[in-house]
Amino acid sequence: MKTKKFMRAAFGIIAVVITAALLSGCSGSGSSGKSDFIVYNVAGAEEYHRDVVLAAFRERYGDKYNIMYETLSAADAISKIESQDFQAGSGNVNIVIMGDSDVPRGLQSGVFASLADYRDELRISEKEEIARLNFEQLDQSALQVFIELGHAGIAYMPGTEVGARLDTLIGGSGEISYSQLKEFLLTDPGNPTFGRGRISNSGPGDSWTWGLFQYHGEFGANSVPEQSIEWARPLFDNGVTSLYAGTSATFRDLVEGSVDVIPHTPAWYFRLHALGLANDTLPEHLRIDSFGLEGSKYALMAGDNVQLTIAGHFYMIPVNLSPEAFNASMDFLKLAIEPEINSQTYVSLMMPSYTYSSLSLIPNEDILTVWNEVVKYYPERFIVERDGVKQFGLRPGTPYVLMIKDTHLMSIYANAWRDELEANLK
Repeated sequence: MKTKKFMRAAFGIIAVVITAALLSGCSGSGSSGKSDFIVYNVAGAEEYHRDVVLAAFRERYGDKYNIMYETLSAADAISKIESQDFQAGSGNVNIVIMGDSDVPRGLQSGVFASLADYRDELRISEKEEIARLNFEQLDQSALQVFIELGHAGIAYMPGTEVGARLDTLIGGSGEISYSQLKEFLLTDPGNPTFGRGRISNSGPGDSWTWGLFQYHGEFGANSVPEQSIEWARPLFDNGVTSLYAGTSATFRDLVEGSVDVIPHTPAWYFRLHALGLANDTLPEHLRIDSFGLEGSKYALMAGDNVQLTIAGHFYMIPVNLSPEAFNASMDFLKLAIEPEINSQTYVSLMMPSYTYSSLSLIPNEDILTVWNEVVKYYPERFIVERDGVKQFGLRPGTPYVLMIKDTHLMSIYANAWRDELEANLK
């Protein structure tokens, strides 16, 4: 995917060259006598997980393990682990990288090991408060490696006829309510189209939908979000909505004029927007394909209930490993939380999950160059100043909600939304 190529180039990180392998069957040793070490990524953000963490692990332990890496869906990853049986020694997958939307599936299926006995080794007491809360609520089985300060928002092109009218509606506040957006989408004479990612297939699509649940006071309720579904139904029934599985496709259609409005999150949008504007001043190897977003604008979704949504990515160890393989997985986790490694979460415009991490510990000058450009445009509500340096963080008293309230909530929401709306889209 072109997006992944741009990320690797944009942040100047040398990609890891990993031998392709079939990841089914029993774990074993290669001809070199080294043990296999397998990582499944079902969450994305490869520019951090693969090109930073796994690269460091390969450098340190490459003489000990045959390190293999694969991206696949959460359902496939869980299914592969389940098919190996849950007995110790029957599994061969060392690490699964999951996002908020998928963690509940793994916990419900019982495929992940508890990390409760390793709190000291994993330095849980030194985590940011948000990450500590998530560790507890996720059955002490998921180690959060970065925090995403998310918020529902939309991107649009003010240079188009429809975009100009939307820009007038938004005004100088940079915010729009869900009610205002719905009325605009259904009544504007230009017949605007709304391109959104499918739930659980697109982080920006998820964030926008969770914001809608907050708007109706349904986020956190252990039941079907009926008001939010009814809010969205006219958009689906009237052909206003176009669905996408991939994030980058929504940007391309917005710029090309196939859709007029897309839901998005600040991290994705402002990275592309800011670096596109800075292309002429960046070193050649950091210049990116911004999909033409230099002429776009972004607005946050507003409302009494719409707050910051705290999300992130998690490292999890399957329950069916041998003691030796489990120890290898722990070596990976302990490396991932080292200050210099965890600090580089800024490569994905995310907040480190450990209190000892900071921009000052990032050894890669390219990451700092990119961050210095992006922070010029990033909404101030997501930024704090520490030791004179602007970094990601929450200001004291900032209201927020955790993306996951319990391990059943995400499944209830996603299934209801899919069954009632997406499954019936013609």
